[in-house]
Amino acid sequence: IAKGMNHQDAATAVVIQGRAYSKKQHQINGVYLQRAGKFHGALCYQKITTESKGGQRYLLYSATKQAWRITDKIQDEHSFANAKVEDRGATSPADLPAAYLVWKIYEKREGRYLRDPEVVCSRIDLEAMMAAVHRAKFAWEAARRNEEQRESALSAEASDARVAAALAAAWSSTPLPELPDREGESEEDEDEPELVGVVPA
Repeated sequence: IAKGMNHQDAATAVVIQGRAYSKKQHQINGVYLQRAGKFHGALCYQKITTESKGGQRYLLYSATKQAWRITDKIQDEHSFANAKVEDRGATSPADLPAAYLVWKIYEKREGRYLRDPEVVCSRIDLEAMMAAVHRAKFAWEAARRNEEQRESALSAEASDARVAAALAAAWSSTPLPELPDREGESEEDEDEPELVGVVPA
């Protein structure tokens, strides 16, 4: 996403972040680009997403609710999250103090909106984002290399174990050579070597 953005997009885009991925509605997290048109007289943003189904999100101001809302369509009937404001949407949520903008997330189990103090809306620092992308890519490549080395070492160990097992099996199946039966033999029974060319005294 960061690679596909230019500085003009970055100047007007905003980021919603902080919703834990272990929680419902974490799909509100992401980068939102400013749309050409407005909604209820205020700016409207659309999330950048690669999901083909169910991943679309919009950040817009609802005059009827007097709040910034995150929805899956450009409407103000229902939302996944909202934050009340008093300026009728005149100020972008990214330019409001984080302490002022209180985000509440819809919890289906509870049937109501509950505050999540970790959720914030801010401007994009494109250079910092690109640096973070490079760091993440470097860390991923390093982790992949380590995993490949680990798998290679495990494969070598498994190969050595198979060779050792094959040798042990071959050794155990090979009969030992039988030794000649020398029972009852003595040194006197052994033939003396014949002396050739020696005259007895």
